[in-house]
Amino acid sequence: MMKSIWYLCLVVLILTLPNASSADTINRTVSGMTDGGQAVAFDVMIDFTQTGGDFGAGTATATVVITLENVSGLYPYQAPPMGNPMLTAFYFNLPSGATVVYAQASVLAGSVMHSLGTDLAGTWYPAGCTVLGSDEIHTDWYSMYAGSSSGDFGTFSYSLETVSGVLGGIADPDVFSSCTLLGDLYSDLAVTGPVAFTLYLGQLGMPLDMAEDFLALCSVAPGERQTAALAGKFMGTDEYGEDSGIIADIGYCEPVGTQLESWGKIKSMYR
Repeated sequence: MMKSIWYLCLVVLILTLPNASSADTINRTVSGMTDGGQAVAFDVMIDFTQTGGDFGAGTATATVVITLENVSGLYPYQAPPMGNPMLTAFYFNLPSGATVVYAQASVLAGSVMHSLGTDLAGTWYPAGCTVLGSDEIHTDWYSMYAGSSSGDFGTFSYSLETVSGVLGGIADPDVFSSCTLLGDLYSDLAVTGPVAFTLYLGQLGMPLDMAEDFLALCSVAPGERQTAALAGKFMGTDEYGEDSGIIADIGYCEPVGTQLESWGKIKSMYR
């Protein structure tokens, strides 16, 4: 009997240990209001795959895939015209000392690419609308920036942003029906559906060894402002597409708090 219990405990331990060859994932929906009072939202999925090194020594590596989708809903044609929100930036944090390489951006199959005829990142996209039958790589549509300010939510370690304002921004899939535009969209080139960004991380320690840790890595905010773990910027919003706004997921963050330290302590209790 004791031997059977020992084997059962061993199996449970093995199943709960981190697997370097598999990804763990978190899914979050971030919602809020633009500066002009328009409701906006986006889904974010973060896949975290350990790829080597030693988290205990701060030398670990990982591949992270961040998939974003605009879920603000459709703002149909109306008077005065109301812009359909375009997600143009995503903000996130990494621990001090971690390294990151932005490797690829893919507009996933089933998404729509709509152009009024424009140039983006040195490529001309003629007027037209296409439903993508397979993933398309458009890494040069976006850039990664360090020390990104998000206004009320402080400064984030990094952001992934469109390289040219609203061009290449992500609209809600409901804005199109079989490539028919159903509302005002203030961008000459837009995509709908999910866009996946691949990052290679290095010099990782215990503060970031699984996907959920992204929710405990907080922005740096002065005064008594709310810090945040994740955030997104919307442009082309409200009447005539003249407004914008940043919304955030506070995760485990507190106003100008030290939640990262306490989250590390909580994690250590379960290891």
